[in-house]
Amino acid sequence: MNEREVQKQIEHMRNFILLEAEEKAQEIKAQGEEDFNIKKLEIVEAEKAKIIREYERKGAQIEVSRRIDLSTKVNSLRFRVLECRDTLLNALVKDAKMKAAESVSDKARYSDILKSLIVEGLIELREDLIQIQCREEDATLVDGVLEAAAEEYRQKSNRACHMEVLRSHSLPAAPVEGSDARSCCGGVVLLCHNGRIKLNNTLDHRLELACAKMLPLIRQRLFPQRLDAISQDAEEETTEA
Repeated sequence: MNEREVQKQIEHMRNFILLEAEEKAQEIKAQGEEDFNIKKLEIVEAEKAKIIREYERKGAQIEVSRRIDLSTKVNSLRFRVLECRDTLLNALVKDAKMKAAESVSDKARYSDILKSLIVEGLIELREDLIQIQCREEDATLVDGVLEAAAEEYRQKSNRACHMEVLRSHSLPAAPVEGSDARSCCGGVVLLCHNGRIKLNNTLDHRLELACAKMLPLIRQRLFPQRLDAISQDAEEETTEA
C-alpha cells in the first residue's frame, strides 16, 4: 500500500469518526433537550399544583370567614328579633296588668272575685287557721267577704276555718302606668303555719299563669313566621349580596 492509499484510508477513517461523533453529539443534544423539557414540565406542574393549593387554601379561608360573618349577622338578627318579641310580649303583659287593675273598680264584682279566690285557696290548703294578705285598699272588702267565704268553704269541704287579715303586711298598691315599682293588681295571698306555707292567689299571679299557659298561642298569633325561617331569609339575602 503506497502512501496515497494510506492517506486515503486515514481520511476515510477520519470522516467516519467525525460522522459518528456528530451523530453521537446530536443524540446527546436531543437527549439533553428531552431531559430538559421533562424537567421543565415537572417544575411547571409542581408550581401549578402549588399555586392551585394556595388558591384552594385562600378560598377555604375566605369561605370560613364568609360563614363566620354570616353566622354572626344571622345570630345578631335572631337576637334583635327575640329582643323585639320580648319587648312586645312584656308590653302586652303590662297592658293586661293595667286592665286587670282597672277591672277591680267595680267593687261589687271585685268582692265576688275576692270571695272566690279565698274559697279556692281554702280548699287548696285545707287548714283550720288561715292568714290573709291583701292590698291596703282592699282590706275592707276582704273583711266583708270573710264570713261568706268561710260558709261556702264549710259547705264544700265540711270543715270550719278561722281567717284573719294581716293589715300590717299588706300587698303592694295598684300599678301606676309608666312606673316599674312593685305593684299588685288585686287578689289575696293565703298563709298558714306561721307563713311557712303560702298560696298566691293574686290577680298578678293568675295573670302570669295564664300568660305562661297561653304563651305558645300568643307567639303563634303575633309572630307566625318561625325564627329559623327568618334566619334562612337573612342568610339568602346575605349570600345574594
